[in-house]
Amino acid sequence: MILKILQIIIVSLITLSSIAQKDADYYLKIGIQSRINKNYADALVNFNYALQLDSNNASVYREMGVCYGDKRDFESALYNLEMALKLNPKDYEAYGHKSNAYLASGEYENALMTINKAIELDSFDMRLYVQRGIIYSKLKQLNEAIMDYTYAIQNSLPQSNYFYNRAVCYSQLGEIDKAIYDLDDAINLNDKYASAYYARGSLRYEQDYKESGCEDLHIAYSLGDKRAKVDLEKYCKMYLRKYKLKK
Repeated sequence: MILKILQIIIVSLITLSSIAQKDADYYLKIGIQSRINKNYADALVNFNYALQLDSNNASVYREMGVCYGDKRDFESALYNLEMALKLNPKDYEAYGHKSNAYLASGEYENALMTINKAIELDSFDMRLYVQRGIIYSKLKQLNEAIMDYTYAIQNSLPQSNYFYNRAVCYSQLGEIDKAIYDLDDAINLNDKYASAYYARGSLRYEQDYKESGCEDLHIAYSLGDKRAKVDLEKYCKMYLRKYKLKK
């Protein structure tokens, strides 16, 4: 028994000695790469190594929060992001990730309050306005969402999802022409955007442009949108031979 305890102590000391040979940033970088590769367990091990070397490293807590968010453990994500903000209250990225955790867990009011704080700290990151637009959409504040998407579109390089998100809002407001124009832009920027083809196909079909609508639905289906197959079989039977759907 004593021998086993000594072995555990020796292994622990060796591990701590090995960790001490590197600095916190080394383990932070490895942890981030592991998270990007979706190896969350390895990422958390490295983040904890980093904290053993620097227990007041706000960036480590922030990245741990992001990792837990990716794992959909939002309670742990919020805890670590709050720790990061206690150590660095001006970390707008931590506020952004904290807002995203609230958003993913359905706490939309908290998400909005938190993203507003992020924008106060950095009003030049257009991703924050897009995130706030998504939150406004969840809160059914569609005009406010459109304003944020428009601001992001006007002040950053073109992004297909910005146009797609705004199109969804226009569609919900019944402004179909504007929605289709935005979906055109989204598809021009990304011709593999299955959801954009599906949305445009649905709108075109509803506007009585049935053939072009069915063509879009077929493209959406070919790109992996499972909803499109259902709609093709329901609404586009006269075109099924042309598209030769696989069962």
